Amino acid sequence: MSKQFYKPRREVLQANKVMKLDQKRLIAVDVLRKIMIEGAYAQLVLPKELSKSKLDQRDRAFVTQLVYMSCRYWGKNLKILEHLSERPISEVDDKVKLVLQAGITEFGHMRTEPRAVVFEYVNIAKKITGQSSSSFVNAVLRGYQRSDNIDAEIENRILEKPDTKSEIKIMEFKYAHPAWIIESYRKLIPDIIELKTLLEMNNRAAQIHAIPLLTDEKIEQEKTWSSFTDLNFSPHGKTVESNYLESSKVREQKVIIQNEGSQIIELIWAATSQTFNSETSLKWLDLCAGPGGKAAYLYHFLKLKRPNDTFIANEINETRAKLVAKRMPSSQVLNLDGTEPKDFPSKYDRILIDAPCTGLGAIARRSESRWRKTEKELSSLLKLQAQLLESAYQLLEPGGIIGYVTCSPHMLETRAQIIEITHKHPDLEILPITNYLLGSGLKNIVEIENNIDRYGLQLWTHKHGTDSMFLSLLRKKGED
Repeated sequence: MSKQFYKPRREVLQANKVMKLDQKRLIAVDVLRKIMIEGAYAQLVLPKELSKSKLDQRDRAFVTQLVYMSCRYWGKNLKILEHLSERPISEVDDKVKLVLQAGITEFGHMRTEPRAVVFEYVNIAKKITGQSSSSFVNAVLRGYQRSDNIDAEIENRILEKPDTKSEIKIMEFKYAHPAWIIESYRKLIPDIIELKTLLEMNNRAAQIHAIPLLTDEKIEQEKTWSSFTDLNFSPHGKTVESNYLESSKVREQKVIIQNEGSQIIELIWAATSQTFNSETSLKWLDLCAGPGGKAAYLYHFLKLKRPNDTFIANEINETRAKLVAKRMPSSQVLNLDGTEPKDFPSKYDRILIDAPCTGLGAIARRSESRWRKTEKELSSLLKLQAQLLESAYQLLEPGGIIGYVTCSPHMLETRAQIIEITHKHPDLEILPITNYLLGSGLKNIVEIENNIDRYGLQLWTHKHGTDSMFLSLLRKKGED
């Protein structure tokens, strides 16, 4: 009798025994919650959480890979979860989805031993969501484990109901990009093989690019800096290791972390002053300066190369304006609405508009961004971009130049805006960017020239290894 009583009791105790949770995976799931549910930025929250942890370098690298891959393949993983689940995805708790997202990522992209994946995430699910949810997690992950080729199963299911969007739906799943983004790319890249190359490049871990600010300290001659790989186009930039982000040079703003696409843009932009001698005083305005990378470079460039020029950086967001002020004198930073030209103290000879945009050109670096932006947001961004262009026109001196920049190749955010503003103001002419390449100091300019048309320069991630940025130069006819 007593044995019959105690035996099940010991089984219950064993079943409820608290398992030692895998800390690296637990941290990864929590970081994913902050990014994908609370809206935090991966590049900000992940380093912060890792610095608070007691993980060694190997486990930190594991968490970093797991987080970024889970963000990158978020939409694809949801389709896999939906395929494996016996209940509608809308009925699955967000915390359960987070656990499964991480598990599916490990199965699909990290070559972790399958039994370890199931075991660890079932235990995490017990801790985070409770026993009943852990059973669901176990069933889904084991379903993935049993599948010979789950990608093929889902693609075949899409093809079972063919329609005009089938090809896009397949690409949406296979390459983990929302359909509207693929369609926006396709308008500029009709060749399907090239388009797939871009999508594949967006799914690779992006390199970290950096550039020293123009100071007298000769950073480029330092041993650590010279050991890094030179960039393809920027004469000063390097591809740096992730641990360099914590270096004193970066903390002291002597080196800024900046994608080579931005470096190309700012070097061409600085070269628009080449027709004037250093005695001439030009007035420069960065209309949308936050967080201040381009503004910092231009401030130092002008300080050394054109000391008679004046430079003002404006940023409407107060927090971002403070970030700009950390990179240059606060007396040269304004906190104004860039769409209200009447609020500015003067007119300018050079106005840079690094316009708010969908960011479709930076998807490789910002893994989560593709799932945050929606096509519905595009209309409000287009309106704001047009307002900024109009404001810049009003603030521009005759003979002055506007540099219009987006970190997006979307046709409506790039060429269409240029067509609209030049139609509205016939005294605005589009300048050939090739006029400024030689004076910019850029290397391998033929590769850049091949992507310049009558509207401007379009960089591409799959061609240049940069963000897919756009630049157009517009000159107001009048005095030179």
